[in-house]
Amino acid sequence: MRLEQLQYLVEISNSKSISIASENLYISQPALSRAVKNLEEELGVTLLFRTVDGVRLTKAGQALLPEMKEIIEKTKQLSKHAINFSATCPEIDYEGPFHIYTLPVLVDSLLLPALDQLQKNYPNIEFYTHLLDMNNPVSLTLPTDADLIFTINMNNLLDQDILDSGLRMEPLFIGNSFLVVSKDHPLASKKIVTRTEVLEQKLISHVNGFDLSILYQALTHDTPNVILKSNSARVIKQLLKGKEAALLTNNLLLQLDYAQDPDLVAIPIKNSRTQYFCLYAEDHPYHCFIEEFIETLKFVRNSL
Repeated sequence: MRLEQLQYLVEISNSKSISIASENLYISQPALSRAVKNLEEELGVTLLFRTVDGVRLTKAGQALLPEMKEIIEKTKQLSKHAINFSATCPEIDYEGPFHIYTLPVLVDSLLLPALDQLQKNYPNIEFYTHLLDMNNPVSLTLPTDADLIFTINMNNLLDQDILDSGLRMEPLFIGNSFLVVSKDHPLASKKIVTRTEVLEQKLISHVNGFDLSILYQALTHDTPNVILKSNSARVIKQLLKGKEAALLTNNLLLQLDYAQDPDLVAIPIKNSRTQYFCLYAEDHPYHCFIEEFIETLKFVRNSL
């Protein structure tokens, strides 16, 4: 049994899709399927079963998943403790201000839970969270006082800006965009929707720190019809269930607020690849702490 096999199963459980999990894990679908099959054979139980809309954990998979997550977390804790004794990471009492720039959509879902864990281990660090200037979402503004930038790159639009920054780019995971509609909506039976179909809807978007119209103009040369911007899941669900609109969201918020609602259907949007990543200076004096920070973000994401 290998640790990555357990990590693979956790990712499949989160995404409920072999194809999406393979993208997030940067491995091929056949390789991912083989790894899970080998794990099932070694444990002597079936962990997954296929449904019309993806894959789900069996009862055995659901029962064993918490233990798998615990093993993964214990391994990460071991690595974190070991790094303190590494020649490249001398023992340092990290203290003082640490400035993080990110997007509103990432603060509640990932950043705050990660900071809650890190603050316990590093009580002398003063964390400051700032919002990135994303008025133009197809370019990247780099704050001069940033210790860490945590943001997203949709459909590779920021590739050149990342390259030109001169900073170290650490990929975290790959996400997808979804259209969430009422189970009675005309699109509810579709397995995937195109950007053209998205643009035909009255849309709800999150208050996510960037102009959705500019983003879609860059991708489709058209402008979405956004009738509401809100981060209130209660308000959004009420409007969705009235079949008056569709929600444009990402896989993180989908899992947190909408995936378990039986009256709603989440449909993947075709060719909507989003890379979540961090940027920081390679010669940053806290580079070992930043590496631990990034691993904590990954762990929080895998725990959703």
